Amino acid sequence: MKMKNAAIIITMLLICTEWAAAVDNPQGNNPVCGPCSSYGLQFDGPLEYTPYPEPLNVGAQNPGKIYVVYSVIDEESRPWWTQATGVWQAWGPYEFKSGKGYILEFGPQDIVGMTEGPLPYYVEGTAAWLQEENVDYWEENSYSYCIVPEGQFLNASTTHAPVPATGEEALILDIDTLGAVYNGPTASVYLNLAEKTRITKIQTYHWNYGAGTESPGSILIVDMNSQESDGGYPMTEYEAYGLEGSGGAPNAYWVVEPDLVLEPGKYMILDSENSTWAQNDETGGIGVTKVWGIVES
Repeated sequence: MKMKNAAIIITMLLICTEWAAAVDNPQGNNPVCGPCSSYGLQFDGPLEYTPYPEPLNVGAQNPGKIYVVYSVIDEESRPWWTQATGVWQAWGPYEFKSGKGYILEFGPQDIVGMTEGPLPYYVEGTAAWLQEENVDYWEENSYSYCIVPEGQFLNASTTHAPVPATGEEALILDIDTLGAVYNGPTASVYLNLAEKTRITKIQTYHWNYGAGTESPGSILIVDMNSQESDGGYPMTEYEAYGLEGSGGAPNAYWVVEPDLVLEPGKYMILDSENSTWAQNDETGGIGVTKVWGIVES
């Protein structure tokens, strides 16, 4: 029975691969992008798996190259998943061609594919038509996503920097904005590490409408990978030093230099003065934060 199921799965994967090739599917993905809010977009979903998935209409799309930005919601992450806490990835670029129909397929095993699909009889003109389908029969995960035009994706000012080469210090988390900022983040900062990493510097921004802060407070790193007996999570606190911001705002930048080695996993960055921590819609309500680190060998 197991051999038969394996054969069915392999056959389905081969069929999906052949369909995907017809629309020039990109190979590989980018696992370090910001959420849909980073691109000024709302996310669609969660798109649930059903035993007999059928394509659902998404609607007309403008022709051109796009990226699919998405977050996998599995059994483990489902209880706490939000746009801010989810891990977001991007596949692309794909291309919508005028007068063509496409099916956006999620799964199996977190793979995103685009295949040519039927064009409804009532669709006319130069638009492309998109349908969606969750075919993740392997894990039965859910997916939230948005369609981002290529230019908007590549030029987004809120980015997560790529993992640096071993032994080189690099910016590994970059939540930033060029727009006007406001006080009081509404979403948390999470750092997802794929490799053992030495955290060399963390910086948060306290513009506070040009007033800065009287004195810098502290920045904390919370280990979300091991829960303590009281239900909390272990954390390490570091006293920050301040740097002047634009227009002479005192202590607008809070900086700590932990020199702390973290194992692969998920971590939260906290700031002791949430009331003056800068954020805006472009950051998805997440506090402006930068983290530098060195991947350990």
